[in-house]
Amino acid sequence: MLTRILNYLIKVQERRAAYWQLQTFSDKQLKDIGLSRGEIYEAVYGEDDNKNEVKGERGWKLYKARNAQAPV
Repeated sequence: MLTRILNYLIKVQERRAAYWQLQTFSDKQLKDIGLSRGEIYEAVYGEDDNKNEVKGERGWKLYKARNAQAPV
C-alpha cells in the first residue's frame, strides 16, 4: 500500500514538473514540439486514464520535452 501511495505521489510531482517546464518554454520552443500555450494542460494531464502513455508523434515530442534540460 505504501508503494502505491509513493508511486502516486511521484507521478503527481512529475506531472507538476512537466507542466511547469512547459510553461517556462518560449512560444517558439512550444511550436517546435507541436504545442500551443493553451494546449499545455491537456498535453500534461490529458483526459484518459493512461496519462503517462506515450501516444503518437505528438506524445513522443511531449515526452522528450518533459525530459529535456531546462532552457538556459
